[in-house]
Amino acid sequence: MPREKNPLPALAPVLAVVVCYHPDVRQLTRMAESLVAMPGLEVLFIDNTELESSCAAIRQAVAHLPVRVLCPGNNSGLGAAHNMGIREARTRGCKAVLLLDQDSLLDVNSLRALCRAYEFLTARGERVAAVGPTFIDPRNGHCFPFVRLHGFRMRPVCEGPGNTVECDLLISSGSLIPLAAVDAVGELDASLFIDYVDIEWCVRAAARGWKVFGVTDALMTHNLGDETLTLFGRKIPVHAPQRQYYLLRNAVLLSRMPHMPWRWRVHLIYRVAAQIALFGVFCAPRLKRFGWMMRGVWDALRMRDGRVPGNPQVSAHVPRTVALSETARTVELPR
Repeated sequence: MPREKNPLPALAPVLAVVVCYHPDVRQLTRMAESLVAMPGLEVLFIDNTELESSCAAIRQAVAHLPVRVLCPGNNSGLGAAHNMGIREARTRGCKAVLLLDQDSLLDVNSLRALCRAYEFLTARGERVAAVGPTFIDPRNGHCFPFVRLHGFRMRPVCEGPGNTVECDLLISSGSLIPLAAVDAVGELDASLFIDYVDIEWCVRAAARGWKVFGVTDALMTHNLGDETLTLFGRKIPVHAPQRQYYLLRNAVLLSRMPHMPWRWRVHLIYRVAAQIALFGVFCAPRLKRFGWMMRGVWDALRMRDGRVPGNPQVSAHVPRTVALSETARTVELPR
């Protein structure tokens, strides 16, 4: 069968950087097979699992594919792993990176849509920091919209198929980032360890005159949160208590960064208050969850970052059971 025409003429070669943590090896193999079939795309897996057996299992599973596997031997966080992938892309002579989580899947048509959008925007004179797809949670079919910050509250950008829209943030997974933008903006902030790494980079890019864009014709499946809470038609991702330490700590840390505009600072503190009110009161285990969130706020006030000592392995990719009280199913979220 003849190879498909390269969908990435303006950016090829692109390095797909897939960050793993205790992955389902069979699912990872299927993902690798899908990615290597896309012309112009090279593939790198970075395993943050602190087990040699995990790395060995991944290497064995993809041994028949042109995939490189890096195993740092420690979980230094999502931002650090992405930065490792960016540096690897430079050594390979790549022009861009496609950042992916191990549970994120997009097809060649979506990759082509991202590239077309990038070409169109750069031809128009835009300084494009990243383009990213619409993502859908496959567990419930919920489609997450692109958003912009109006005042101190996020509002969806309502656009139909075939549109490319400027937005204020993209999640890291699915983002197609030209290395020229990384040269101008800098690498991701590894000190945040996991959450809000993408928000910080997008806001920093905006502060330096670069923009991020959502591409409605590019679709990706991606699990957000460990469970989903539905309140009055809204889908709310719920994370494990230890993970919410990072969500609150990093929100406060970001609010204290000098390149954060005031409206972002107010929004971030609003997020902190809303999460404490919702998850600390209505999502079991309440006491444990509230304790981790308060510890996150306290550490942020003391300017502590990185991986917190004593916190179990926390990753975006490990499924956990989250108990939701019956009361939580009837409470209205702050908007």
